[in-house]
Amino acid sequence: MLSDSYDMAVGKFLNKEVAMMFMGDWLIEGVAEQDPNMELGVFPIPSSDNASLGASPLGGQLFIPKKSKHLDEAKQFLDYIASKDVAQQIVDSKGYVSNFSDVTTPELPAYKQDIVDNYITPKKTVLTTDAYMLVDRSELYRLLQDQFAGGLSPEEVLKSWDEKFSQLMQDKGVEGF
Repeated sequence: MLSDSYDMAVGKFLNKEVAMMFMGDWLIEGVAEQDPNMELGVFPIPSSDNASLGASPLGGQLFIPKKSKHLDEAKQFLDYIASKDVAQQIVDSKGYVSNFSDVTTPELPAYKQDIVDNYITPKKTVLTTDAYMLVDRSELYRLLQDQFAGGLSPEEVLKSWDEKFSQLMQDKGVEGF
Protein backbone atom coordinates (compact mmCIF):
# COMPACT_ATOMS: atom_id res chain seq x y z
CA MET A 1 0.00 0.00 0.00
CA LEU A 2 2.78 2.47 0.77
CA SER A 3 4.08 2.20 -2.79
CA ASP A 4 0.74 2.94 -4.47
CA SER A 5 0.29 6.06 -6.57
CA TYR A 6 -2.09 8.79 -5.43
CA ASP A 7 -4.85 7.57 -7.78
CA MET A 8 -4.40 3.93 -6.73
CA ALA A 9 -4.55 4.89 -3.05
CA VAL A 10 -7.68 7.02 -3.56
CA GLY A 11 -9.34 4.14 -5.42
CA LYS A 12 -8.56 1.74 -2.57
CA PHE A 13 -9.95 4.27 -0.10
CA LEU A 14 -13.17 4.74 -2.10
CA ASN A 15 -13.53 0.97 -2.46
CA LYS A 16 -13.13 0.68 1.32
CA GLU A 17 -10.06 -1.53 0.97
CA VAL A 18 -8.20 0.73 3.43
CA ALA A 19 -9.44 2.59 6.51
CA MET A 20 -7.14 5.62 6.41
CA MET A 21 -4.67 7.49 4.24
CA PHE A 22 -1.73 9.83 4.80
CA MET A 23 -3.22 12.72 2.88
CA GLY A 24 -4.26 16.34 3.18
CA ASP A 25 -7.82 17.48 3.61
CA TRP A 26 -8.03 18.30 -0.12
CA LEU A 27 -8.89 14.65 -0.72
CA ILE A 28 -12.02 14.75 1.42
CA GLU A 29 -14.12 17.01 -0.83
CA GLY A 30 -13.53 14.78 -3.86
CA VAL A 31 -14.27 11.60 -1.91
CA ALA A 32 -17.42 13.16 -0.43
CA GLU A 33 -18.62 14.05 -3.94
CA GLN A 34 -18.12 10.45 -5.09
CA ASP A 35 -19.54 8.87 -1.93
CA PRO A 36 -21.62 11.35 0.11
CA ASN A 37 -22.41 8.68 2.72
CA MET A 38 -18.77 8.05 3.61
CA GLU A 39 -17.90 9.40 7.04
CA LEU A 40 -14.56 11.23 6.83
CA GLY A 41 -12.23 13.12 9.13
CA VAL A 42 -8.63 14.10 9.76
CA PHE A 43 -6.24 13.81 12.68
CA PRO A 44 -2.66 14.91 13.32
CA ILE A 45 0.30 12.61 12.78
CA PRO A 46 0.69 11.00 16.21
CA SER A 47 4.23 12.25 16.75
CA SER A 48 3.70 13.22 20.38
CA ASP A 49 1.05 13.38 23.07
CA ASN A 50 -1.53 16.09 22.38
CA ALA A 51 -0.16 16.66 18.84
CA SER A 52 -1.19 19.71 16.85
CA LEU A 53 -2.66 19.52 13.36
CA GLY A 54 -0.26 20.61 10.61
CA ALA A 55 -1.58 23.39 8.40
CA SER A 56 0.18 23.94 5.10
CA PRO A 57 0.73 27.52 3.94
CA LEU A 58 0.77 26.30 0.34
CA GLY A 59 -2.08 25.63 -2.00
CA GLY A 60 -4.47 28.55 -1.97
CA GLN A 61 -2.60 31.77 -1.97
CA LEU A 62 -2.54 34.36 -4.72
CA PHE A 63 0.44 36.53 -5.46
CA ILE A 64 1.65 39.14 -7.91
CA PRO A 65 5.08 38.72 -9.50
CA LYS A 66 7.20 41.76 -8.63
CA LYS A 67 7.96 42.40 -12.31
CA SER A 68 4.34 42.12 -13.43
CA LYS A 69 3.47 44.26 -16.47
CA HIS A 70 0.09 45.07 -14.94
CA LEU A 71 0.96 45.51 -11.28
CA ASP A 72 -1.75 48.07 -10.47
CA GLU A 73 -4.48 46.05 -12.16
CA ALA A 74 -3.35 42.89 -10.37
CA LYS A 75 -3.49 44.69 -7.02
CA GLN A 76 -6.98 45.95 -7.86
CA PHE A 77 -8.06 42.39 -8.64
CA LEU A 78 -6.73 41.11 -5.31
CA ASP A 79 -8.47 43.99 -3.53
CA TYR A 80 -11.68 43.04 -5.34
CA ILE A 81 -11.65 39.35 -4.41
CA ALA A 82 -10.65 40.22 -0.83
CA SER A 83 -13.55 42.67 -0.48
CA LYS A 84 -16.11 41.58 2.09
CA ASP A 85 -18.94 40.76 -0.33
CA VAL A 86 -16.84 38.86 -2.86
CA ALA A 87 -14.85 37.01 -0.18
CA GLN A 88 -18.14 36.02 1.48
CA GLN A 89 -19.42 34.64 -1.85
CA ILE A 90 -16.24 32.61 -2.32
CA VAL A 91 -16.27 31.26 1.24
CA ASP A 92 -19.97 30.38 1.02
CA SER A 93 -19.78 28.72 -2.41
CA LYS A 94 -16.75 26.58 -1.50
CA GLY A 95 -17.52 25.91 2.16
CA TYR A 96 -14.21 27.40 3.27
CA VAL A 97 -13.27 28.38 6.80
CA SER A 98 -12.94 32.16 6.66
CA ASN A 99 -9.68 33.75 7.74
CA PHE A 100 -11.12 37.27 7.42
CA SER A 101 -12.56 38.92 10.52
CA ASP A 102 -15.47 40.44 8.57
CA VAL A 103 -16.35 37.31 6.56
CA THR A 104 -18.31 34.59 8.30
CA THR A 105 -17.70 30.88 7.92
CA PRO A 106 -20.76 29.11 6.49
CA GLU A 107 -22.22 25.93 7.94
CA LEU A 108 -19.56 23.30 7.39
CA PRO A 109 -19.61 19.58 6.73
CA ALA A 110 -18.96 17.57 9.90
CA TYR A 111 -15.30 16.81 9.07
CA LYS A 112 -14.50 20.52 8.57
CA GLN A 113 -16.39 21.55 11.71
CA ASP A 114 -14.38 18.93 13.61
CA ILE A 115 -11.16 20.58 12.39
CA VAL A 116 -12.44 24.01 13.46
CA ASP A 117 -13.65 22.81 16.87
CA ASN A 118 -10.70 20.60 17.77
CA TYR A 119 -7.75 22.38 16.17
CA ILE A 120 -8.39 25.88 14.79
CA THR A 121 -10.48 27.38 17.61
CA PRO A 122 -8.26 26.03 20.43
CA LYS A 123 -5.18 27.08 18.40
CA LYS A 124 -3.78 23.57 18.07
CA THR A 125 -2.35 24.03 14.58
CA VAL A 126 1.23 24.44 13.44
CA LEU A 127 2.67 25.32 10.06
CA THR A 128 3.90 22.30 8.17
CA THR A 129 7.45 22.08 6.91
CA ASP A 130 6.33 23.51 3.55
CA ALA A 131 6.66 26.96 5.12
CA TYR A 132 10.33 26.55 5.92
CA MET A 133 11.95 23.88 3.78
CA LEU A 134 12.24 24.76 0.15
CA VAL A 135 14.01 21.51 -0.64
CA ASP A 136 13.00 18.10 -1.97
CA ARG A 137 11.05 16.49 0.88
CA SER A 138 10.50 13.10 -0.77
CA GLU A 139 12.88 11.44 1.71
CA LEU A 140 10.85 12.86 4.60
CA TYR A 141 7.69 11.29 3.21
CA ARG A 142 9.47 7.94 2.82
CA LEU A 143 10.57 8.18 6.45
CA LEU A 144 7.01 8.99 7.55
CA GLN A 145 5.74 5.97 5.63
CA ASP A 146 8.27 3.84 7.50
CA GLN A 147 6.97 5.30 10.77
CA PHE A 148 3.34 4.52 9.87
CA ALA A 149 4.33 0.99 8.89
CA GLY A 150 5.98 0.51 12.29
CA GLY A 151 9.58 0.49 11.06
CA LEU A 152 10.72 3.75 12.67
CA SER A 153 9.89 5.71 15.80
CA PRO A 154 9.10 9.45 15.56
CA GLU A 155 12.53 10.14 17.06
CA GLU A 156 14.25 8.02 14.38
CA VAL A 157 12.31 9.84 11.66
CA LEU A 158 13.40 13.22 13.00
CA LYS A 159 17.04 12.16 13.38
CA SER A 160 17.20 10.75 9.83
CA TRP A 161 15.42 13.75 8.34
CA ASP A 162 17.66 16.18 10.23
CA GLU A 163 20.70 14.56 8.62
CA LYS A 164 19.12 14.54 5.14
CA PHE A 165 17.86 18.12 5.47
CA SER A 166 21.32 19.33 6.53
CA GLN A 167 22.82 17.69 3.45
CA LEU A 168 20.19 19.20 1.16
CA MET A 169 20.85 22.65 2.61
CA GLN A 170 24.61 22.20 2.22
CA ASP A 171 24.02 21.18 -1.40
CA LYS A 172 22.10 24.44 -1.91
CA GLY A 173 25.01 26.38 -0.41
CA VAL A 174 23.02 27.68 2.57
CA GLU A 175 25.31 28.93 5.33
CA GLY A 176 25.09 27.31 8.74
CA PHE A 177 24.65 23.77 7.50
